[in-house]
Amino acid sequence: MSAPIDALAGGVLTVAAACALGTLMMQRLAIALTRLEFRLFALLAGSACLSALVLLLASLQLARKGVFLALAAVAIVSACRAPDSVTKTVFSQSRKEKSCWFSWRLCDLAAWRERNS
Repeated sequence: MSAPIDALAGGVLTVAAACALGTLMMQRLAIALTRLEFRLFALLAGSACLSALVLLLASLQLARKGVFLALAAVAIVSACRAPDSVTKTVFSQSRKEKSCWFSWRLCDLAAWRERNS
């Protein structure tokens, strides 16, 4: 009965650590993204960072349960304690900027149609 609970806890901890590492990295980059894009790219980038850290730990023969738990705990605590000032400026897109982007895409689509017709 303990094995399924351990597997579920390991999966949740892995996703949480990947999100935390990705959030830290995306905050450092300070790229203007929407909330959904920020979270998706944070998960993708964090997964890559976590994979690289696991490879490093395995190559140093330190791949132990306690080391993984400590790594995840440090990543999650660091992401929770990180200042939100960067995130607030990243998400501060006005509606005008969003509508300009949408109208630019429509103009691009119209130009593409004219070239291909």
